[in-house]
Amino acid sequence: MEAAEAEAIALQIQRDLNEEAENLRRDRRMAVSVYVFYGFCLVGFSACLIALLALYNNDWGRSCDVGMKVWSVVWLARMILQLICNTAVTAWRMRAGTSVPRAMMLLPRLVHAFGFTWWLLGVEQLFFEPSCEEPTLARTVSQVMFWMTGTVYLIPFVVYTL
Repeated sequence: MEAAEAEAIALQIQRDLNEEAENLRRDRRMAVSVYVFYGFCLVGFSACLIALLALYNNDWGRSCDVGMKVWSVVWLARMILQLICNTAVTAWRMRAGTSVPRAMMLLPRLVHAFGFTWWLLGVEQLFFEPSCEEPTLARTVSQVMFWMTGTVYLIPFVVYTL
């Protein structure tokens, strides 16, 4: 009986070790996919910011849409900073496996609060500031960014109120 019992225990330990090894492999793949996703987003937002600055380069002389140009550039820069903060928090959680320190959580929350305030400033820029006579690139880009962000803010409100 003792030999059979010892063998059963050894088999159970082996199964547990195999399961743990599989979980580690899955965790590594998950970590890689998270970093690839954040890296892809960071490259995309950075490319958008560079393209926007290049497009606005020759157009800063027009004073009728300077507010919208500044709003859209700061909006993209804030998105990049938010993405970097989220990446740091996610990396901390994946490495440490514990809760994130409060100080580390404060910066993403401040950036998010600034983003909401900046979005509200976009309402003023787009709808209440006098704009150029003809449609401009800055106005179009700002409207796309404004409505995209507005949708992100509106979805949780709709989901939680229904």
